[in-house]
Amino acid sequence: MPAFDGHNDVLSRLHAMHPDDPATAFIKGYDAAIDLEKARSGGFAGGFFAIYVPPMEVDTEARRAAMEQSGYDLPLPPELDRGHAENVTLEQAAILQDLETAGALRICSSVADIRSAMDDG
Repeated sequence: MPAFDGHNDVLSRLHAMHPDDPATAFIKGYDAAIDLEKARSGGFAGGFFAIYVPPMEVDTEARRAAMEQSGYDLPLPPELDRGHAENVTLEQAAILQDLETAGALRICSSVADIRSAMDDG
């Protein structure tokens, strides 16, 4: 059965972990919950890929470790710098475009697009 799921961290992880060539990392495989091979072998038919702009000055490893505890209370990060947020947003959108150009996925903007993409495999 095909799966339609949200993988909201794909673009932000590719952006952070593989800034030089994120599309190739997704296509060839990288240390994450989903890449192209995992998607295909797991029956991933489509999903939501969010654009997420992380705060500039947060220790993400410490934050991630704190969230793995049985309970946590984390303060909100500082306000995002608008220029930084715009750049990261455009860079992550470009990753998505590059993945489509490489044939790794299809960007859909309607239910009809989703159905067509799923029918095409």
